[in-house]
Amino acid sequence: MKRLLAYLFIVLCLGLTFNVNANSNKPIIIPTHNWSSQIVGAYVIGGIFESIGKNVKYKNHDSQAVYERIRKGDVSISHEVWESAFGRSFNQALSKGGIIDVGLHPASTMEDIGVPTWVIEKNLCPGLPNWEALKNCADVFARPGSNGKGIILEGPQSWHGDLIPQRIKALGLDSKYKVKFASSADQLWKELYDAKRKGKGILMFNWSPNFTDAEGFTMIKWPKYYAGCRPDDGGSGACGSPVGYLKKAASSKFANQHPDAFEIFEKISFTTKDMGKMAYYVDVEKMTHEDAAKKWLRKNKYKWEYWIGRTNISYNAFDQQKIEQDSFYETTTKIVKKEKKKEKKKIVKKIDTQEEFKPKTENLDQNPPVINIASAITVNDTDYEIEGFVKDESEKIYIEAEGRPIKVKNGKFIIRRFSPIDEEISIVAIDQWGNRSKPKLVKISINLKDKEIVEKLEPLNPTILNNKISEDTVALIVGIEKYKKSPDATFANLDAKYFAEYAKKGFGIKQKNIKQLLDTDASFIDIISTLEKWLPAKVKSNKTNLIIFFAGHGLASSDGKELYLLHQDSDPDLLDRTALSRTELFKEIIALNPKSVTIFFDTCYSGVSRDEETLLASARPVRIVADEQDGIPDNFTIFSASKLDQISSGLKEAKHGIFSYYLMKGLEGYADFNEDKKITNGELLAYMDENVSQKAAEQGREQNPSLAGDPDKVLMSYR
Repeated sequence: MKRLLAYLFIVLCLGLTFNVNANSNKPIIIPTHNWSSQIVGAYVIGGIFESIGKNVKYKNHDSQAVYERIRKGDVSISHEVWESAFGRSFNQALSKGGIIDVGLHPASTMEDIGVPTWVIEKNLCPGLPNWEALKNCADVFARPGSNGKGIILEGPQSWHGDLIPQRIKALGLDSKYKVKFASSADQLWKELYDAKRKGKGILMFNWSPNFTDAEGFTMIKWPKYYAGCRPDDGGSGACGSPVGYLKKAASSKFANQHPDAFEIFEKISFTTKDMGKMAYYVDVEKMTHEDAAKKWLRKNKYKWEYWIGRTNISYNAFDQQKIEQDSFYETTTKIVKKEKKKEKKKIVKKIDTQEEFKPKTENLDQNPPVINIASAITVNDTDYEIEGFVKDESEKIYIEAEGRPIKVKNGKFIIRRFSPIDEEISIVAIDQWGNRSKPKLVKISINLKDKEIVEKLEPLNPTILNNKISEDTVALIVGIEKYKKSPDATFANLDAKYFAEYAKKGFGIKQKNIKQLLDTDASFIDIISTLEKWLPAKVKSNKTNLIIFFAGHGLASSDGKELYLLHQDSDPDLLDRTALSRTELFKEIIALNPKSVTIFFDTCYSGVSRDEETLLASARPVRIVADEQDGIPDNFTIFSASKLDQISSGLKEAKHGIFSYYLMKGLEGYADFNEDKKITNGELLAYMDENVSQKAAEQGREQNPSLAGDPDKVLMSYR
């Protein structure tokens, strides 16, 4: 019997040992959600766990449901528990057991609807950030297709459910505003950048800590949050969001299976700057989440090595948060040695009679340390490190960079900095005797080496259009690339050739009703002859729909009161004699009394070509005061490639003008936002404005197409 009991005891012990070992080999499951700092943070923590030999796996999970999964042990941890967004789900899981509250990060959180600060600075909506101001400026935040309602861009609906729609309704704003849910954080930032580039208002969801802390973002001052104000708590929902905690959570199973990793997770603490950088690497520097995590781990090795016990240099994230003052751009690092046990101070009685002290000065170090570092350094990252060396007779040497202490080890020091612009750093060395070196100035040049990825633009394809033939539509198409007395209008010739195909297949115009003038065929005599001979023969009073396409140079008169289109042989210094004024063009057309007129001008009047060459021999500046709307009849629709003082740019990768390319691409159906097989003037303008302005911005220019005419008028139907 004793033998049997002993045998069973051994078997049970072996079984228990086997289970513990098996559990310790189970993978640690870290969830990823749909915002940058969280995903990068997941890979950061996973990298820390892997450094101690753990097997880590990442799985995408819903940010609300994840706490129930943690409680059941299917997921190991959650490192970003936002109070306002996930506090309720977290507390519900906590009350059921199986999940551990692992404590706070030093960063506090705020998430709500707000505006980029420039919206307030430009006074686009007077009275902001107070929420009452929104009652009077819905039009500032309206978009094509919103029927005049302002759009409030919310995060994915899984984040907050109907919290914002409930608030808008409770405050009586639902008659003027509509909530649009973004598909992801990436969509939030895309629309934010688009609004900034266009100078338009945007009302959107955002949070802190985030990379936008540095960009400038202001939360709307909604009615103050109080416990019970939200619908789920019995309130009306007419309240904003509270400033909340940022916590960590862990599964009890994870703590039991991986006690060493759990102990490390307890120590991991992120500051506002930590999380801001994680997001910045992805959302601004366009790194992958994995690469961003590797960069953070590389730049912050002294932090996580302390968390895993590999260094005697302590790091306190809560102290660091105070130093940084919640500023993403401040990069001071506080490194504190572990405190030694305090020794009892010896009390020495004062002796009245003492021998005179005579210092020995013959061997005392009186020379300051010598710093060895380049006076000019170029780095290719906004978040960078520079290193140098220091020599001195003393054993103990200290370095100060911009007044901040830097550790010296074996004569070597490393300075960690963040700066988006060039800067100059002052470095001073001090020895243990107080000898200070002269400041060493180091000029830092930030040379960001962006990896240019050439986007492959979809080629134009008018063959997909097959509209019915129109007997009553006529087109005049002009494309002038090679000018006799002016720089080339690059790709203008090709723009006109392609548009002729869209005229035939998209607008259903017969070949005999299309007049095409290219380069030398678009001389002064040719164009005037066409206007006074060919056009009157084709246009029938109150019956013909006239379409005009012009790609080439335009120019304003010296006094800025008149706008001209340049013939192939026009002299820019003799505009009134050799060029065609828009006023003259409109008079010729109006006299023919067509049913409707649609004009596409891929030109500008700034005096600069598509390749940024000046058109004026005298290089005098152009001051434009003409109003593009003056003298335009009600039956005219005019699309212009840019505002009067902007440059109409070329698009090398497509071999077309930017305006012409997106005009024709829009006619293929891309501008049909509501997919009703009809393209209105407003839809085409919205499509072109979004894409043209973006492509121009990539070239360092501003270009915004404009429309004069009825935005609701149907330009083209297609099958």
